[in-house]
Amino acid sequence: MALNFLLQAVRYKLHVTSYGETATIRILAAAEAAIAMALFLGSWTQITAIAAAVVVARWLVSPATRPLPRSTSLLALVMCLSLLVTGAGALAFDLPL
Repeated sequence: MALNFLLQAVRYKLHVTSYGETATIRILAAAEAAIAMALFLGSWTQITAIAAAVVVARWLVSPATRPLPRSTSLLALVMCLSLLVTGAGALAFDLPL
């Protein structure tokens, strides 16, 4: 849930402040919204965690798309990797890693 709220807040911040309003920012905001919704619904959690890790890695690589401090971005990356390794829960369908 925390990762979901973090991604939603970042999507809102990117949409409102729109750092130059480029197509990359719009695509990144749409991807973050889709990832946050998938995490909230619990669908394909491990695949969604991989997608979220890619988005967070993009935040870390490109300072122009990073709306949060580096430490928060690193925490989000750790949360994504934790979801990838542990899966969604006891009753969830997990991918064999």
